[in-house]
Amino acid sequence: MFLEEHKSLRIVAFFRDLKPENVLFDENWHILITDFGSAKILKTDNTENQKCDNDALDKGDKRRRTSFVGTAQFVSPEMLSESSSSPASDLWALGCIIYQMVSGVMPFRGRSEFLIFQKILNLEYEYPDGFDPQAKDLVQKLLVKNPIERLGATDEAPYTSIRQHELFRDLNCDDLGPPPRISDICDSIKDIVIPDDVEPGLDKEKASRLQLDLEPTPTRKKSQVVKKITDLTAAEIEQKLEAQKSNPYNSFVEGNLILKQGLIDKKKGLFARRRMFLLTFGPHLYYVDPVAMVLKGEIPWSEDLRSEAKNFKTFFIHTPNRKYYLEDPEGYALQWCKAIDEVKAYYHPEQ
Repeated sequence: MFLEEHKSLRIVAFFRDLKPENVLFDENWHILITDFGSAKILKTDNTENQKCDNDALDKGDKRRRTSFVGTAQFVSPEMLSESSSSPASDLWALGCIIYQMVSGVMPFRGRSEFLIFQKILNLEYEYPDGFDPQAKDLVQKLLVKNPIERLGATDEAPYTSIRQHELFRDLNCDDLGPPPRISDICDSIKDIVIPDDVEPGLDKEKASRLQLDLEPTPTRKKSQVVKKITDLTAAEIEQKLEAQKSNPYNSFVEGNLILKQGLIDKKKGLFARRRMFLLTFGPHLYYVDPVAMVLKGEIPWSEDLRSEAKNFKTFFIHTPNRKYYLEDPEGYALQWCKAIDEVKAYYHPEQ
């Protein structure tokens, strides 16, 4: 829950999408909260006009009062099971943030949002070795399924019990002292030049930190010509079409050559459904139910189609009439965007 004052307007509300990305610092290291698109107003007092039209505010918020909002990893159980939220929903998100700050990972993780939601509803998470015991105690008191049992939920003075927790015993919330000074070390490394033969990605040392087992690969010069997915001769296309006849998804692509295929979680509404996506000449982008083996649809191509990678897993495809929210469980979102862009450039070279 937060309070915002602007001139004569005093607003009391709760955030409903608390996560690290929405927590900022100003030049004095004071915390700023951003992105109020999901916030819900609880009370508004107008000191210039004592009679505030709270009914109108409530009516305007009626559709969002029980709507699903937030980010999957930080959504509270009550928002999933009851589609309702309260200031205690922010306390749940605070517990998730503290867990992430201490361990470096989120408490609820899964290959899709559906699996993440199931873990949240079942309170299924664990603490890694070395997790600070005081932080663990605080997280356990915040990640509680019953909203009113979360630490701070029933405080007469907001969040007094959280401030008095053992984790913050050396912190004076009334006087935090001067802001920390940012180190000057950045000034000494500003002239570093990245060699031309360095490519983005993980080397053997970085991969070992992530507990990955990657075979060493030769470094590719940036000047080296990279073949595009559409760079095929007529003979190569005929050869690939012949080999494609044994592909179980060949019957869905109407005789077009499949340039890229893979399982993608296609989000529509609350949950995501896994589909086999087939990028072909044509151009076409079909998606098939891999269980029922039924063609579910096709993303319409046009010169205005645009791909956008959000991170290694999530990417969007923008069309004039719709935005498709897609997630590659294997983390190849960038490759999908690259392939889509190359096919688009092949058919619309001036775009």
